[in-house]
Amino acid sequence: MENFKINNNIELDLDFENGIYAESFSALQKYLHSLNNCFDREQNNFVSIAYYVYQIKNIFNDYNATYFGRVYTMSNKEYTFDSIMQGFGLDRTQVCRLVNVYDKFVDTKNEFFICLKKYISDFSKSKIFELLSVDEKQLKKDISNGVLRSDMSVKQIREYVKNYRTLEKQNKKLSEEPKEQEYISQVVDEEIPLAYNPKQHYDFSYFEKQSKAQLLNIVWELQKEYERITKKNTNTSSKKKKYIMA
Repeated sequence: MENFKINNNIELDLDFENGIYAESFSALQKYLHSLNNCFDREQNNFVSIAYYVYQIKNIFNDYNATYFGRVYTMSNKEYTFDSIMQGFGLDRTQVCRLVNVYDKFVDTKNEFFICLKKYISDFSKSKIFELLSVDEKQLKKDISNGVLRSDMSVKQIREYVKNYRTLEKQNKKLSEEPKEQEYISQVVDEEIPLAYNPKQHYDFSYFEKQSKAQLLNIVWELQKEYERITKKNTNTSSKKKKYIMA
């Protein structure tokens, strides 16, 4: 069984007979070697790193391939995905970013050539990380229109993302308002409890027992009663004025 060491001298002499299937073992060894080479050669190819981290994570997520997300060495040492990533100097935040980069920006059409999608390929690693939260359709549109450019500084990219999030919140709020009005319209159409009479006095305990929908209906019924009384008083006042003038 082949041993190899990663950054913090973790020896991964994996035992595929102890909790990991042969096919998964072969794939895991291959990806670990490839990821190790990315660091050893100092390639700074974060796209390849993102690809291998993503593939390794998938193996550990498959409990049928590993022993409940764990693998063991011939010397019976236990390793999880997190502990192996720590061996490469990658914490959970960095791993999450790399996995998201793969999901969003890596062209997966050709498994033999790992590269970024064409529209984002001119952007540096730090700028791509900043753009992870932006909708891909919006990115393509803004890059195409020249609103977002690869020659912008990281500071400018962050300002762009900040403006995007502000606009997204505003749009979300606007889209929710009609739904709220629609909900209220539906509620007031519901049947009012027959026991309720706008002209009758009720103790506070009566209202405590009502649902939100029933309370809204009661308020609506009170509003209609108020408008009826107001209209009646207005008509009465008009008749009195006419009588006095006559």
